[in-house]
Amino acid sequence: MATAARQKDYVTLAAGGDVCTGHEPPESAFTHVLGALRAADIRFAQAERLYTTRGRYQFQSLAENMEVRKDPATASAFKSVPFDVVSIASNHIGDYGPEAAEDTWSTFQQLGIPTIGGGRNITEARAPV
Repeated sequence: MATAARQKDYVTLAAGGDVCTGHEPPESAFTHVLGALRAADIRFAQAERLYTTRGRYQFQSLAENMEVRKDPATASAFKSVPFDVVSIASNHIGDYGPEAAEDTWSTFQQLGIPTIGGGRNITEARAPV
């Protein structure tokens, strides 16, 4: 007699904000929370960094030593979880100009991780996931 899989009456969402990577190896960024993230049905993160090597710092009045750009290769940490959706609409998305913002979007597209809050145009930035 085959038993039917029991359906859950709930969905578990794991969400993290101001997520920064840049660790070596990149996947180690989530070492202490990986179990909880993977146990969730839906995983969401808000990326606090720009994944680019391009752009020029836009705000001369702020401390220029705050480096929010990361090598795009370090974004692989998001894939290691894996996250289901990532918001790239942080307060730093414009810090290094439109090239850096587009590179960040492209990085997540190449990883196969849907994004919200950014894109090559307003339609992509507002597209639901």
